[in-house]
Amino acid sequence: MNTDPQKPEIKNLLVVRKATNAEIESYIEQVGNWLGEGKKFSQITALARKRFGKEWRQTAEYIARARRQQLERANKTKTDVFAEAVDFYETVISNPKVRMADKLVARERIDKLFGIYPPKIVRTQMEGVEGGAPIETKDITPAWPLKDIPKDKLLAIYERLEREIAAETATTKPA
Repeated sequence: MNTDPQKPEIKNLLVVRKATNAEIESYIEQVGNWLGEGKKFSQITALARKRFGKEWRQTAEYIARARRQQLERANKTKTDVFAEAVDFYETVISNPKVRMADKLVARERIDKLFGIYPPKIVRTQMEGVEGGAPIETKDITPAWPLKDIPKDKLLAIYERLEREIAAETATTKPA
């Protein structure tokens, strides 16, 4: 117990050790591996918390650094990767041998690349009562308005878009 009034008593002091550069690089490498495995942001943050004791903000920084490193290793810019993705999906759409379902997926991916879909934001609301009752969360994210469109109508829209794209490509191709 501290009896000196000039020195405040310190309780529950948390000592945090700063990670070395080598440790940070190993974290970034592991996060890059998880990205390569196709893991989602939430999965990566959960794994980083479990394996490294890192919270989501620090993990988000590691994800950004891992993505930058992947682009540098591939010697590409974000614009290059974006253009390649759009070109790939347009190739899928224009291939007559590809199933219609795969063409719809390619169309959705193009729409996502161009930001046609709104960003996916999950909103949660916590409910509980005081006194130690468990807190429950429920998803209150507004539904995407197009999810209720019947598949036959979506298919008709897609086929119309496909005809428009085919007509546009036929007029722009050099003879």
